[in-house]
Amino acid sequence: MGTVDRGVEEEAEGHFQTESAPLPPTFLLPCSQGNKTSARPASDAPEDAADNDEWVFDKKLLCETEGRVRVETTKDRSIFTVEGAEKEDEGIYTVTVKNPVGEDQVNLTVKVIDVPDAPAAPKISNVGEDSCMVQWEPPAYDGGQPVLGYILERKKKKSYRWMRLNFDLIRELSHEARRMIEGVVYETRVYAVNAIGMSRPSPASQPFMPVGPPSEPTHLAVEDVSDTTVSLKWRPPERVGAGGLDGYSVEYCLEGSEWVAALQGLTERTSMLVKDLPTGARLLFRVRAHNMAGSGAPVTTTEPVTVQEILRECPFVQSQDLPLTPQALGVQWRWEQPRRSCQNAGQGQKGLEPSSMH
Repeated sequence: MGTVDRGVEEEAEGHFQTESAPLPPTFLLPCSQGNKTSARPASDAPEDAADNDEWVFDKKLLCETEGRVRVETTKDRSIFTVEGAEKEDEGIYTVTVKNPVGEDQVNLTVKVIDVPDAPAAPKISNVGEDSCMVQWEPPAYDGGQPVLGYILERKKKKSYRWMRLNFDLIRELSHEARRMIEGVVYETRVYAVNAIGMSRPSPASQPFMPVGPPSEPTHLAVEDVSDTTVSLKWRPPERVGAGGLDGYSVEYCLEGSEWVAALQGLTERTSMLVKDLPTGARLLFRVRAHNMAGSGAPVTTTEPVTVQEILRECPFVQSQDLPLTPQALGVQWRWEQPRRSCQNAGQGQKGLEPSSMH
């Protein structure tokens, strides 16, 4: 508020005469009407109190009488108007009124309040068989009021109908969306809400498809073992899912140690020869199936496998236990038919006898 001069006393011709000086202008408290801010002199101020007034913002004199930002001055008041106020219009405005006696000044702090800006496009992670995790960042501008929460929507990619996912405001910056159909492509978007209202929707997220990982492969078995290799085989998982099957990963480990990949990448086959293994090591093996949703649960060998050539021993039999037969001794008998019959067999000539060959 301004100050009022009570007057001065002067001595003239032996008596005192009191003369009131003109009053400097004074302001009543400013009032705000929409985007208009008005200031007027007090009712007891002189009539010429508003003869000279100035509005200043950011060290710039505001004197336009037309346009989005304008000043209207009448005999008893000065009105400053901002049409469609924006965040850039926030700040301290100074209005000064002068008359021949003095001046009065008031600083007005203007704060623009609006709905928040739209958040950025949400990000999708942890996509499952019928769910996903949606995450987003706060809006760049909260509208001059704290953000109270968020509203999340989703739709099928080929549809135009957005469906609201929450009735109560979400206070956090993430939400698990559920009850989606596996194999269908979706998009999501988010709104920010403050005391003034709801923002425009964010851009849509990247399209995503709920897909569950496959189940574990079945019937894992060891086919063969050598001093440095183990041959494995298995059958496909019972459940593959809408994402198909990308392949299998194979790992091995010593008992109680970390798992080591047996190959780089995936194999599409249901068998594998694991090479370059340490001889004599006792190893566990496991196989996982993979699709676009990730890896499924593993199937693991039930017992450790010893990396060592499997030798089949023949039973040892003592020689004295062998029966003395041609078959037991490995003797083969053969003979040839005579070229001609022996007509003198009865005259003391002997026939051909079989010969043995070992």
